[in-house]
Amino acid sequence: MYSTHTKQRRHWRLLTAILLAIALLAAACGDDDDPSSSPSASEPAGEAEASEPESDSEPGEEPDAAPETDSGADEEPDAEPTPEEESEPAADPVTVWVIEDSSEALGVVFPSVRAGIEARVARINGEGGLGAAGHEVLVEICVTDFDPNAAAECAREAAADPSTIAVAASVSANGDAYLPILEEAGLANVGGTAFGQLDGSSPVSFPTMGGAIAAAGCQATVLRDVAGIENFGLAITDSPGSDQVGFLLAILGVPAGAEVVTPVANTDYTAEIGALAADVDAIMLAQDLSGAFKVLRAVEQLGIDLPLSGTAGQSWTPANIASAGPAIEGMYLSLWYASDDSGAPGIEQYRADLEAIGEPDLTGDLAKMGWVAFELIHQLAEGTDVVDRSTILDGLNAMTAFDTGGIAPVLDFTTPGGFLGGAAPRFVNETCAYGQIQDGAVVGVSDGFLTPFTG
Repeated sequence: MYSTHTKQRRHWRLLTAILLAIALLAAACGDDDDPSSSPSASEPAGEAEASEPESDSEPGEEPDAAPETDSGADEEPDAEPTPEEESEPAADPVTVWVIEDSSEALGVVFPSVRAGIEARVARINGEGGLGAAGHEVLVEICVTDFDPNAAAECAREAAADPSTIAVAASVSANGDAYLPILEEAGLANVGGTAFGQLDGSSPVSFPTMGGAIAAAGCQATVLRDVAGIENFGLAITDSPGSDQVGFLLAILGVPAGAEVVTPVANTDYTAEIGALAADVDAIMLAQDLSGAFKVLRAVEQLGIDLPLSGTAGQSWTPANIASAGPAIEGMYLSLWYASDDSGAPGIEQYRADLEAIGEPDLTGDLAKMGWVAFELIHQLAEGTDVVDRSTILDGLNAMTAFDTGGIAPVLDFTTPGGFLGGAAPRFVNETCAYGQIQDGAVVGVSDGFLTPFTG
């Protein structure tokens, strides 16, 4: 089902900026892997080739012989099948591309995203494929190594592939580089992380959550609304452009009371976090997963007893929570999607799909993003005779009620969103939910979805 390839051009001077954009506001794209895991455990999901089906017989045993039949001369020959009895040829497979800003060399990989994709695609194919004709879904993951030029090349390859029906569940800050190419090719960009400027305005962009605006903004509002704290401190990185995090929070009406910069190259953040904690009543972790670990380690070492906020997009899987140490207990989270304990029917199906592929512990917002993107493609193709890129793009432009069963609110892609006064109309999901780390798991602490910036 999966094919993965890496674009070879690397412009390393851009790497720091791209990493920041991915980790911006500690939103969805820190290292999605458990830092304490072995190399084999950190391999991205879905890259291994499928194994051959096993025989029912034990190794070394001959399979049971077929039952003997009489072969007398009076046996009637098999009848030729009538035209009505002949099966129709299988429909051609269709391909969905995923543009992924990742690098195994740097340890930045996204097994949760891939698990969510694999879980939903496995059920689509297992239940007969897409549309009335039953097209098998193939997934082509194009790894960029953080190069915007490579991301653009991924888009060109997707556009040139006649089997491509969409790009979906991409983990990339390079939408500004590849969305114009998708526009020209009539390819929808379905349900990705959506951190570029064009992700909020391109006519082929269809995010299913609120991107960095919801992730970062709701890190601040969960402290205000649940913990009752407005004087929070912002821990950001020294990557170029990180000062814009505080600026965005001020625009959203939830300014930080203080701010410190945590140098990415440093392994010890105790000096920075100690200074920040002296001036505020809570700390917001505007970090990727690696940075969040260092902040939590500093909090533990200094014995700081202040509320903390992060985002589920940092990939707080059970393994990562266990590796973070005791300081993570009680940390508040902004959530793009409903928490696993919500009881929503869509969450129960998503969890069952992850279980079916043997990856229940990779659950989280990133896995949900991947699952939801392919659920959307499935709903668009359901019952249609032809499944191609126009089926998906035209269907999205007409879709007024995308229902995930409660993983996200029901979404209307025909009505522009209101983020930043309407400056990002493609974000039709203006909501977030609140969560908290309790007893080693992410639990919901809000009553459904909230609209703190447009409600």
